[in-house]
Amino acid sequence: MSSTEHSVKDKLTVVITTYNRTKQLDATLTFFESNPLLRECPFVVLNNQSTDNTAEVVEKHKQSFASLELVTHPVNVGANANYMHGLEHCHTDYLWIIADDDSYDFSEFDDVAAELIKGRADIIHVGAHNDGEWNWGVYETPKALIQKGYHYFKYSSFWGCSILKFSYFKQYAKEAFDFIHFSYPHFPYLIKAYNNDTPVYVSKKRIVTATVGVQSYSYYIPIRGFVMASSLTTTPEARRAVCKAVYNNRKPLWYNYITTCSRYRHEAEFVLVKYNIRRVMTVAEKLAAFALYIPISLYDKVQRHGK
Repeated sequence: MSSTEHSVKDKLTVVITTYNRTKQLDATLTFFESNPLLRECPFVVLNNQSTDNTAEVVEKHKQSFASLELVTHPVNVGANANYMHGLEHCHTDYLWIIADDDSYDFSEFDDVAAELIKGRADIIHVGAHNDGEWNWGVYETPKALIQKGYHYFKYSSFWGCSILKFSYFKQYAKEAFDFIHFSYPHFPYLIKAYNNDTPVYVSKKRIVTATVGVQSYSYYIPIRGFVMASSLTTTPEARRAVCKAVYNNRKPLWYNYITTCSRYRHEAEFVLVKYNIRRVMTVAEKLAAFALYIPISLYDKVQRHGK
């Protein structure tokens, strides 16, 4: 075993969250088997009370890994709480929590391995959505990365994007637990880095690519998460930057938020987050949102009374 292999396996723990997706889990474990550095690292599969043959899939792959453990929760705690359970199983300097359904390319992993061994970065970004070229290999603050065109907040919304130093993970664990309800338990780590100018290493090439499928929940849920995450920032400019990351800037935040709130009638939640909305909207956007909200609300009432 080379010194690099020995060092990486002592530096990184990989946690895979799963629930009733044996096909995807099997593919993910197969991806990692292909990398001689990573398969020597400790792996933990956090099973959210799956009713399929998850245990059999993990058992099938055990011989290919130096350490592969299956942890099955006594109840289904939900995806976001499952993410936070990862901190209970890390005994290395870095922790990488991933979902079970993304794709990987380890052909250019050397720079990430070197960064893990070096240990200077609290956050290492290794990929995200497949929406453009990924040619980085830089160690910069989030603000500097954004100036260079890096979609820091959008990419940060993806779990698998970030390998976190475990000491840094523990530092903001309380804030992360608080954000379980808002679907982004990992966001406090990334926004704290933005606020504090904590440098982030971005890999030379995209190691992981997010799988974007049809979601079972309404668009309201991720929008709410982004809005609440924006409250962790310290300036209006930063709050707007977080909110602009919603849906790749296809529509302004206020349009998405007002329409989904109206459509799904989450009046209580609307009251909860409207303070944060006010802090990121311009006067023109507030007026436009108000003008949009009234007719949609009236239409919604007509629809309800007509049934």
